[in-house]
Parts: sequence; structure tokens; C-alpha cells
Amino acid sequence: HCLPGRRCRHTMLLSRTRTAAALVAGLAWVAVAAAGASADGVCDVTAAPYSARGDGATVNTAALQRALDDAQRCRAVLVPAGTYLTGALNITRPVVLNVTRDAVVQAVDDEA
Repeated sequence: HCLPGRRCRHTMLLSRTRTAAALVAGLAWVAVAAAGASADGVCDVTAAPYSARGDGATVNTAALQRALDDAQRCRAVLVPAGTYLTGALNITRPVVLNVTRDAVVQAVDDEA
């Protein structure tokens, strides 16, 4: 686990020019979901208002994009264990994406 305030190998600083599709293409796994900022400033993608589901069946493009768009409110965006299907994502500002060891972000065709 990555503890608040500490960097670990599962923490990545993504530039504003990266897209989720490019990120997923370069990684065997990626993790974390987003939600409202917790007391420690971490946005969990599985929490409200994002409510992403890491069940390997639900397409989470809209939920993950909302979490990334809200990233300025958070110290980091957390993707917990699970398999998160997503289409292309636009990262418009630098964001720390905290990916857990047992999380997978899998690219799918999603025009919605």
C-alpha cells in the first residue's frame, strides 16, 4: 500500500497531454477509482460521486473522467483493486494517479 505523503512505485504523475488509452497501452495494469475527496485529500473513484465499479463488466469512462476532471480538489486519485473498463480519457492537468497492486484499467471501445 502507498501511505499518504509517501511515494511508491504505484504512484504516477501524469502530464496533461496523456490520455487513458495511451496510459493503458503502456501498462499491464492500472488501478484506482475516484470519488469525493476524503479527509486525507484522496479521491477514490469507487466512492460517490464517481461510483466506478471494478467488476470487469461495467464501462466506467464517465466516472473515471469525472474523477480526473475533479482532480484539482484532491491530492491524488485512487483506483482500488478491481478491473475497470474504460474508453479514452482526457487528462487536462497534472494529476497523481494512485494505482493499487490488484487494480486493472482496461481499454475498451466506448464512444459514449
